[in-house]
Parts: sequence; structure tokens; C-alpha cells
Amino acid sequence: EDDAGLPPFLYSTGDNIGVMPVNRAEMVEQVADHLGFDLEDTFVLRPPAGGDASTFSPKVPTPCTVAEYLSLYAELTLPPRRDVMRVLATFAEDTSEREELYQMSKKKNYDKFRESISKEHLGLADIITNYYPSIQISLADFIQICTPLQPRWYSASSSSLASPHALSLTFDVITIPRALDGSFCLGACSHHMANLLVGESCRIMKLGTSGFVLPLSPKTPLLMVANGTGVAPMRALCQERFYQKKMGL
Repeated sequence: EDDAGLPPFLYSTGDNIGVMPVNRAEMVEQVADHLGFDLEDTFVLRPPAGGDASTFSPKVPTPCTVAEYLSLYAELTLPPRRDVMRVLATFAEDTSEREELYQMSKKKNYDKFRESISKEHLGLADIITNYYPSIQISLADFIQICTPLQPRWYSASSSSLASPHALSLTFDVITIPRALDGSFCLGACSHHMANLLVGESCRIMKLGTSGFVLPLSPKTPLLMVANGTGVAPMRALCQERFYQKKMGL
């Protein structure tokens, strides 16, 4: 049921909705502990010496605490690029780890990178704390190489006509086993949303209207094939059709 006390959320049926994940607290603490970061420390990002302050666009709001940065702005769970692996190699204190990281950064060894990193879903946090633990990197260098946290995209699974005051998202809680050692990759966004309590907020954004739209005439029959799309947009379209029928449209 809609909560009539809430303002209408400006979305259309089938819209693409971006949700900003929050990195798990235990992961944030593990990274900070391993690298010697104090989560309560505050830092300020400034343009490089001689740089133009008017064009300086920092990756994160500044000032910012280390806890806020690692939780809200650092991409810790997605596999890093090969060029980042090359940089990480320079911070590995163990010779064998340094060489392995360096070799995986080479174009000719892409298959090794794909099998060991991409297919195993090893994010930056996993690489530093569990698999190449000799890596020691300063906060400044970490911020420099770490990709900004990206939104995860979902199709709205509710009808904006039937449910103008509430947006529904339908998703799997991602838990992927790793062949490497039996550990698990936990989806940053799906686990974040699954653990939200009633009344807690979530950062979202709208990409725009997708191609999931109903025919102009509600009498036009539909055949829905959720091949690769999941059931979310189909649920939204069905909800809209039922609403149209209920309202005699």
C-alpha cells in the first residue's frame, strides 16, 4: 500500500534507478586496520602544487573522515583495472607478491588477470587484505588509485501510476562463491539494501526512462520475455496494466 503522507517520487514505470551502495563496516575496518588508517582521522583534498584551484574537482567531498571515505566513496568490492594492479605491485613488500601483481598487469597476461581477479570477483579490499597482504600504501596514494564508488543500476519494479508515492526495487542478494579458496564475494549494494531497516535511507539517482513502456492502448495484448532483464520491469508493467483495468482506462 502507498503511504499517502510521502511526496510523489518523480519516476516513470520502467525507469533505471541507480543505488549508491555503502561498503560493509567489517570490510572498512579490515582495510583501515591492515593499512594503519585511523577511521576517525579527517583529511582535506587540495589541488596539486601549482594547480588551478578553480578547476580542481576532488573525487570525494572534502573535508572527509577516513570512515566516510571508505564507507561511502571508495570502490572496494569491484575488481580493479590492470593499471591499478601495476601500481599496487610497487607497494607490495613481498618480492613474489610484487612480481605476481606486476605480471597480471601486463596485456599479454590478461587471461591470468581475468581468471585470478575478474572471475574470482576480487575487489581492492580483498586484494590488499587477504590475497596480497604485503601491500602497504598511504592514504593519499590509496585515494589516488581507488576508483570512486559507482551506483548499481536497477529497473523500477513498481508502476508510477499505481504507486506514485513509493518506488519498488526487486533484486537478488548477491553472494558468489570463489573457486580460489571457498570464500564469498558479497554484493556491496544488494547486501546494503537487504540489511536496511524500516525508516533508514538509501542514496538513489535516476538515469532516465528505459525502453520498458506499455502500448498506448491498454487493450493491446502483451507477451513478456524476461530474457536477461529479470522480472523487475515485467512486474512494473503488470502492475500498471492491473491499475489501468481497475481504473477503467
